[in-house]
Amino acid sequence: MSGELLPDRTVSELTSRRRSGIDPEALATAAAIIAEVDRDGVAALESLTEHFDERRGLPLFLTHDDLVVSLKSLPSPDRARLERIADRIERFAKAQL
Repeated sequence: MSGELLPDRTVSELTSRRRSGIDPEALATAAAIIAEVDRDGVAALESLTEHFDERRGLPLFLTHDDLVVSLKSLPSPDRARLERIADRIERFAKAQL
């Protein structure tokens, strides 16, 4: 490509024109959540899940058996579609390596 389309610029020139992509309030909220999970572990995850999600009364983690039951309960076309998607994702990830 010509230099006119993609002129050479230093990193400082490129970054000086950028605005922060993250709202400071959102960043502060995320930092508080991370600190809470770091401090309280699974109890914090359960509390935050109840606060931000509608998973009331549902388990935070699923066992292997839970996943097998769910997989078997899927209609065949849905399961086949998910398996094709998973295969594509896996091939893409391997290609990136």
